[in-house]
Amino acid sequence: METSAEGIRRTRRFRPRRLIGAVEPGPADRAEPGTRDRLIQRWLLAFVGLGVLLRIIRYLSDRPLWGDEAMVAVNVLGRGFGGLMEPLTFFQVAPIGFLWVGRLMVVVLGPSEWSLRLASAACGVVAVPVFALLARRSVGPVAALLAVAVLAVSYAPIRHAVEVKPYAFDLLAALVVMLPAIRWLKHPGRPRTLWWLVAAAPVAMACSHPATFVAGGIGVALTPIVWRRAGEDADRELRAIWATYLGVVGLAFLGVYAISTGDQSDAVSSTYREGYWAAAFPPIDEPWRLPQWLLMTHVGEAFGYPIGGEKGGSVVSTALAVVGLIALWRGGERGLVMVLLAPIGMTLLAAMLGRYPYGGSARTMQHIAPSLCIAIGEGARRLLDRTASTRERGRRLSIVLVGLAVIGAGMFSTDLVMPYRTREDQRSRDFARWFWPEVARGAEVGCSRAMRGTTFDGTYWRLGRLELYLSNRAIALPGGRDPARPGLDRVSEDRPLRIVIYNDDPRFDLGLAAWLDAMSLCFRLRDVRSYTVNGGIVDDGMGREERYLVFEYVPIAGQQRSPLARGSGG
Repeated sequence: METSAEGIRRTRRFRPRRLIGAVEPGPADRAEPGTRDRLIQRWLLAFVGLGVLLRIIRYLSDRPLWGDEAMVAVNVLGRGFGGLMEPLTFFQVAPIGFLWVGRLMVVVLGPSEWSLRLASAACGVVAVPVFALLARRSVGPVAALLAVAVLAVSYAPIRHAVEVKPYAFDLLAALVVMLPAIRWLKHPGRPRTLWWLVAAAPVAMACSHPATFVAGGIGVALTPIVWRRAGEDADRELRAIWATYLGVVGLAFLGVYAISTGDQSDAVSSTYREGYWAAAFPPIDEPWRLPQWLLMTHVGEAFGYPIGGEKGGSVVSTALAVVGLIALWRGGERGLVMVLLAPIGMTLLAAMLGRYPYGGSARTMQHIAPSLCIAIGEGARRLLDRTASTRERGRRLSIVLVGLAVIGAGMFSTDLVMPYRTREDQRSRDFARWFWPEVARGAEVGCSRAMRGTTFDGTYWRLGRLELYLSNRAIALPGGRDPARPGLDRVSEDRPLRIVIYNDDPRFDLGLAAWLDAMSLCFRLRDVRSYTVNGGIVDDGMGREERYLVFEYVPIAGQQRSPLARGSGG
């Protein structure tokens, strides 16, 4: 055995170099530590800026509403704050906080795509720097950088950040609940940090249904850690804070459920589980299919960050997340792993109980995006650690970051080249922007079903794009006019009454034909015009032509007019 001073010096030089390279490689391993940290910080700030920019660009592209957005927008545009607490039309489910904020934007700024999407866009923009803060508190600098880069350029968070849907609220709500929890986990000597968690949880749960899974999951994950820590230190304050948190989460859940969630869920429960989202619920009644379902779900679209797809398209991101979680667990970060897995586990439990879809689409799983991206960042960092030498590590990391930036640039280009989901949506919005101001010019405007007090219930699938018709009408019809109550007493030769009939045909609708006959007793039909929208345009495998009829009436000379039946509806 060598016992010389030179042999001891060689041994001491070798071990620290190995440990530094294995634990925390940087983008320039040969650089001084201060320089390396500055490079990492610059990359991180660059990706935060890129993520914010991509979301702002998508918002400014002024995309037309698409079907799912329009279904929510119809409710936000057509109801007051009280009405939004009732079951929503088009079988929609949305948290009351999200609905009220959206309604407030419409009241303050007026009806438009801009006002409808403003709150979601703000949540999407704020989520990027908040996630950067969460990632830096959770894992090392390089893993945090990779996690932020993945979230910044991922398709799902960018897309859903600018929609009239609560998914951007889901992401931000998960972040504001996880941030104080992980901050306390890293610094358990500061129990008052948990008061931020107590304050954030009920607000998040009011604005996001899946925030319940995050808040409840954190309660399950941290309770044994908090109780053990409080017992070791005889810390009564910590126990009191945590008991308060658990009580607040329970009360917030019951309160939100009683106000709106319960009625919404009861109204759509069977449709939710047995319709479009049926594949997103575990096959509990066929347990032999459960392993395959679990595998395909976890490598499916919902787990694709920065990009992914169905039928195994997200296997790379899922594999990296698993590697990251295992590495954190083995590294002694078991509390962190439990907090990261808590939202995922609670969502899976809710799916098994038939209360919430698991997988199927990234949109309903935005609340797990922070956990996934942190795990992916840690997994990618560990993979770089094992597959690259110290000399190559920085270069390969730079290549990965540039590749992620290229993905972000692709998102930027797509939004500029195709600022719509389908050409049908674009044509419907363009037509509405021309049609409703034009039909209202110098005239009283009514819509046949709205004036008759009937709705489109039962004819939804035949009418196809009804949700877009109603939302675009509410936005484009000038002056806040009510199409159910045109001013019949103001109708004259110079100011005719124009009745709009959407996708109905008097030749086949006996109720409409009889109503029009009654109209002829009060007014003289002066003109009939017909418009067709999206004729021959097929973007999603099924063309959905829209037909508008406009019946123009003027008073009958010497006729005493009587009010027509009026009501509310489409």
